[in-house]
Amino acid sequence: EAPPRAIAGAAEASGAASAPAAAGARVIRFVVADELGGGPGAAVQIMALRESAVVWIAPLGRGRATLPHLVMGAVGRFDNGAPLASTVAEFGSGDAQEAHGTAKRLAKRTGRVVHVTCSLPSSSLELLQAVERRIVQELADAEAAAPNAAA
Repeated sequence: EAPPRAIAGAAEASGAASAPAAAGARVIRFVVADELGGGPGAAVQIMALRESAVVWIAPLGRGRATLPHLVMGAVGRFDNGAPLASTVAEFGSGDAQEAHGTAKRLAKRTGRVVHVTCSLPSSSLELLQAVERRIVQELADAEAAAPNAAA
């Protein structure tokens, strides 16, 4: 299933769209172009909470989007804060390997618990790296804009 409003019109045609959600939550939607691979790119939706985030990544232009799995990534208290990932749920057939790597990298780079679902093909490594960079930037921007950020 696609997230609400199919990533809000592919994130209002690529500019990041952000809207307040429930108390303390912010929903961020955007599209990342596949500039190196020449493919259609990826649609991303983030629900940013105070100390966690839920991230949905799907390819554009491939029919109906799916939610194949949900993987949780966190930074451990031991082993010098090594990131870890665990599959929370399997909803269909799909390799969760990209989601595991993405969840671990995002947890380490943001310091948040991150829940990730990713249905990009495994051949989209450059696109996935661009998506991860944008997610980190969007979460940093959301944190800086939070009302209690300066306190």
